[in-house]
Amino acid sequence: MNKIFYPLIALAFLLPAKVYAQPSIGFYFNGSYPLGKLKNSGYRNGAGISFEFISGPVLKNRRNSVQMRIGGGFEFLNYGSAKVKDLVFNTPNNDLGYVTFKNSMSSFYLGPKFVFNAGGVVRPYIDVFGAVRGFNTTLTSTFNEEIPEYERSTSKRLLRNTVAHYGASTGLLIGLTRRMEFDLRFSYSRGGSIKFAGLNTVGKDPDFESNYTYREIKSPVSDVFIFRLGLSIKLGPLKDKKKSSSSAPAYQIPPDTSTKTYTNPKPAPPPKPAPVPPTPPKKKTEPAPEPPKPAPATPEKKKPAEVKPVPKPKPEPEEPPINY
Repeated sequence: MNKIFYPLIALAFLLPAKVYAQPSIGFYFNGSYPLGKLKNSGYRNGAGISFEFISGPVLKNRRNSVQMRIGGGFEFLNYGSAKVKDLVFNTPNNDLGYVTFKNSMSSFYLGPKFVFNAGGVVRPYIDVFGAVRGFNTTLTSTFNEEIPEYERSTSKRLLRNTVAHYGASTGLLIGLTRRMEFDLRFSYSRGGSIKFAGLNTVGKDPDFESNYTYREIKSPVSDVFIFRLGLSIKLGPLKDKKKSSSSAPAYQIPPDTSTKTYTNPKPAPPPKPAPVPPTPPKKKTEPAPEPPKPAPATPEKKKPAEVKPVPKPKPEPEEPPINY
């Protein structure tokens, strides 16, 4: 059994270092029904709770339509009880009380989960798992009243079985909010033989008032059908939705994913910062003095116009007389 149990525990602790994206945690109410020979042996129906951790997508898909995740969790189921009353306990005063037989199961399971329509609101999924289940029968003795120097109720384990199981599930995830999803799942789990107290055979010993009787039953199989109904809550910060101003997507520069590195044998020293001159202290601003008023303009004295003498005309030469 340790060959199965310890590898499952180790894988559960190593998973967070190998997965990415957003994990989630789920809380469920469980119902269980025994199948086949286990049911025919008198094992009753059960109910309980479970919780599990689901990793982010392990394998990327370009279209993001199918995601593979890893899920692991714990289950606690009660498969009924039977009570025997009016028993005489071995005390100095022969005090009365009763005993209770209870069958239960606790388990740890782990396996891959394949989620379809990963980007949609309604997402079906299937999974396969391996599990380690413990089937137990406990006996609880209780006094009818408080007895000094005695505990009123004590319990002990009558039968214990640890068996390996494997199985498959199918389910449906329905988005309620950006962080919360409704989860409905049906699982079939198959396992080996177990021993338990037949609750239908529990009774009071007719020969001894202080004794009870029960029958130990062995079933060759421990197959069960389990359904879960609960909520899955995403962990960590949520990614913001991209807002686009137009129908056409905006062009984005792709990040530089190159792995080339360039090294210089002697890196150049960084340039020295230029000295910053000190800023002079601010002077108090005073109102500017008013400009002096201009003196009244004096009229300029006009000089008298100079009169130049007109030259005398030259006498015309006299023409000589003409002799005929």
